[in-house]
Amino acid sequence: MQYNIKQCFKLSYILVLFILVGCNSTKHLKDNEYLLSENSFRFDTPSDTVHAYKSISKAERKRLVDGLENLVAQKPNNSFLVLFKPRLFFYNATTRPKKEARREAKGKSSRNRMSEWLHTKIGEAPVIFDSTLLSSSENKMKNFMINEGYFNTAIDSKHLLNRKKAKVNYIITPKNRFYFNHYFLEIEDSDIEKVVKENMSETFIIQGEPYTTDALKSEQERIASVLNNRGFFSFSKNNITFEVDTSGSSQYKDIYIQIPDDDEDLARKQYKVGNITFNINYANTGLKRKKMEIDTLRGIQLIYSSKDIRPDIITQSIFYQVDSTFKKDDYQKTISRLNELGIFRFVNIKYNPLLVSQTEGYIDTDIVAELRKRQSGKVDLELNTDARDKIGAYVNFTYTNKNIFKRADRLQFNTSGGVEFQVSQTERNEKNNSRISNINWNVSSRLYFPKIFPELANKAQKNNYRPIENFKSTFINLGYNLQKKIGYYSYMVNTFNIGYGYDIRGKRFRHEIQPLT
Repeated sequence: MQYNIKQCFKLSYILVLFILVGCNSTKHLKDNEYLLSENSFRFDTPSDTVHAYKSISKAERKRLVDGLENLVAQKPNNSFLVLFKPRLFFYNATTRPKKEARREAKGKSSRNRMSEWLHTKIGEAPVIFDSTLLSSSENKMKNFMINEGYFNTAIDSKHLLNRKKAKVNYIITPKNRFYFNHYFLEIEDSDIEKVVKENMSETFIIQGEPYTTDALKSEQERIASVLNNRGFFSFSKNNITFEVDTSGSSQYKDIYIQIPDDDEDLARKQYKVGNITFNINYANTGLKRKKMEIDTLRGIQLIYSSKDIRPDIITQSIFYQVDSTFKKDDYQKTISRLNELGIFRFVNIKYNPLLVSQTEGYIDTDIVAELRKRQSGKVDLELNTDARDKIGAYVNFTYTNKNIFKRADRLQFNTSGGVEFQVSQTERNEKNNSRISNINWNVSSRLYFPKIFPELANKAQKNNYRPIENFKSTFINLGYNLQKKIGYYSYMVNTFNIGYGYDIRGKRFRHEIQPLT
């Protein structure tokens, strides 16, 4: 009881100290300086649009305020429990001008190490109110409201100076929000227009939805991605502009999607895939390969060593197809698939565009990969004890071979064992006078094949080594476990297990199917 009373006194003392310090947070400010203590936001009703404010829900106002707060040029010091500003407290507590001057006069630093650390790392300088920054904050807020569809929004600010502290109140006066109406395509190039029209079912400009700049940016990126995957290699989102019809009093505005035409602009050139080359870089691996093989599968030239990888495994991981329409998505698919094999440290793809006419061209693709270390191992040792005079010793060994059969087949092997001893003489085994009480040994292994196994060879040849959309692998598990107890009740258990299954990975999913365990 006495202990709890002392704790309450300590907590009360600390709380009073925090309040006193909070009240004295402006003690180091100059005469013409004010500490920014609060930013507040208030929505107002415009005189000419009576229902604009009422149409904004509380949730929408909160969302807008959250966005507006991030745009304010000056924000108050971080606070805790409203009153206390801990970082400002540490800054002021380590700010002692007279003491600092005395230390500097003696040729020392202005603060000792602890004070300097609290002052610079933990402390936070007071935010001095600057009225010249209000106009900058107001302009940013106006742009934010326009981006959210609230055109012609008025932003005003008022500040109150009292007892060395400043409070700023921002008044937001929105007018009616704009919404998307119809979209119209103004595309001068017929080939680009045809591709865009075919994919407008996925547009972000949806009639009746609120107008936002984010929706227009998303539409830019979507159209650019569609065209990049239809051979327009040099096309970018910067080639797309929007025009909003703000005429009339309607809140629903038409959007004009514009893509101008320029004979010298590479954006309207359509490309096909040219030569494809895959090469393994051995410069930084420490491996010495005197002989390199050069093969061509599916039109892809492969430069590799048969000591490291089989060519069909590489070819089935490359999504580019010679003489086909260039697709931007093939870049990420190829990078991901080659990395999923687990044998490469990095993969780099370079393009070399070549025009063959005014509207068409070819892109040569060079793929360079660097092998990672094939084998790795680790040994862990562990000793532990408990309150019953037992000591245990355990060892764990892990071995991994990422390319054991040169087909990106991965072997994972683990073995661990442990022995537990009785230290106390009275706890020994009466039969054999042994200190050993428990023995554990475990062996497990898993072998991955980067395909569905078994698979007929002629099926792979029939597909001409084309890549499969989702990465699929087969795995086999083997394991053994021994548990032996030595004592008054002795027993030994041997367990064998075997498993067989499939690991299937997609862009947004991963499934492990194990029909045999």
